[in-house]
Amino acid sequence: MLHGNTALRVSYIANRGDQLTWAPDLNQPPIVNGVPGPAPFPAWHKVRCRCAGAISTYESMQTELIHKYSHGLTFQSTWTWARNLSDTESWPGSGFDGEVTGDSMNQYNLRGDYGNVGGTRKHRWITTMVDELPIGKGRALLGNAHGIVNGIVGGWRLSTIFLVQTGAFDTPFLFFDSSGNAIFNGFNRPDLAGNPNNFHHTRTQWWNPNVFACPGDAPGADLVNNTLNCSNVIGRFGNASVGSLVGPRTINLSLGLAKDFQLTERFRLKFESSFTNLPNHPNFDDPRNNLSESVNGQGTFGQVLQSRTGDAGGNRVGQFALRLEF
Repeated sequence: MLHGNTALRVSYIANRGDQLTWAPDLNQPPIVNGVPGPAPFPAWHKVRCRCAGAISTYESMQTELIHKYSHGLTFQSTWTWARNLSDTESWPGSGFDGEVTGDSMNQYNLRGDYGNVGGTRKHRWITTMVDELPIGKGRALLGNAHGIVNGIVGGWRLSTIFLVQTGAFDTPFLFFDSSGNAIFNGFNRPDLAGNPNNFHHTRTQWWNPNVFACPGDAPGADLVNNTLNCSNVIGRFGNASVGSLVGPRTINLSLGLAKDFQLTERFRLKFESSFTNLPNHPNFDDPRNNLSESVNGQGTFGQVLQSRTGDAGGNRVGQFALRLEF
């Protein structure tokens, strides 16, 4: 408790998940001294498995400031610093920990896929407020209002939700089989020799492509028009880690305004309105993360192709409602 109806809470929260589901190809040939061996089941192409054995670890510090209802105001502000790691998110776009995910890059090195979970943001600040506006009878403004005037200007409730969060984690990948494992169908990650996030972010180029390389090559040596053109089979996969890319942040302010009109003793009219992303601030969607993809000869890696949609930061959306209660 800080003062009166205001309190501060600081918490450390952590958990660990064991024996989560992952999806190896049990027919992946082992690589010994850089040379792929025979497939364990030569009569088959792929032997997919929904196996247990993956892990996840989560740690966070959460700070919460709460002002409980007094003088018409309720206020809550929460900041979360989080670190969520798992080895179930190798394939781009795979689901949450413990769900059935896509291909693992290397069934013989599950921990090589250990990295940041895409859905968790490192920093997240969210503030909510509900305030009875100080207008109308007995309030600071127009305190002597009566009758129709008070019925119109008094009793309005304002609610807001303000969200600021850092970008989602993403994983660079390319379609080239540098391991020599033909059964693997080519999914791979590049080599990384720098921080791709230490870059002047723009919508046309969010991450630095020059720190990436085809596995075994020098950074940027094979980069042509923002695309990696790989040809060397070196008996290993790329070393870029899962979740090593950080996408655009999100800023979102939503607002609601409501009032009850007491028409008669039995009849009451409720007015409600809400606006998401009230300033219509553009929030960029996650950039393209495929270093093999190109359109019209130009690579798309690091390009933001659209803005976010929905309540998490999409375009401004407003709605109004009237409801008669009796």
